Amino acid sequence: MEWTCGPSEETLLHVTVRERKWQAAHFLIDSGASPNVKTSETIDTVDGTTPLHSAYANKDIEMIALLRQFGANPEIEDSLGRKAPFSIAGKDMKAFEHAVRRIFDRPGR
Repeated sequence: MEWTCGPSEETLLHVTVRERKWQAAHFLIDSGASPNVKTSETIDTVDGTTPLHSAYANKDIEMIALLRQFGANPEIEDSLGRKAPFSIAGKDMKAFEHAVRRIFDRPGR
């Protein structure tokens, strides 16, 4: 069961990822929270994002690694059709993607 709050139906995992609470996110996932659950799409917001979208938006490499380790799917699209890696913008996008790739190229991952 996923506990949600607010009109966007964010889960506790969404909130901990957004707030960069790595240990809390790890605990929630270990306790059964899904890293692939999407927020709802309301009239006032264009959303439908997963915790992975939030981690990419925060450019939080360690959180991305944690979510991916526990099965977060980077192919899930938000309500605008954007996959998590493409939900961030900025001129440093290439450097950020390179850093993320290095995490997944480490031995043991």
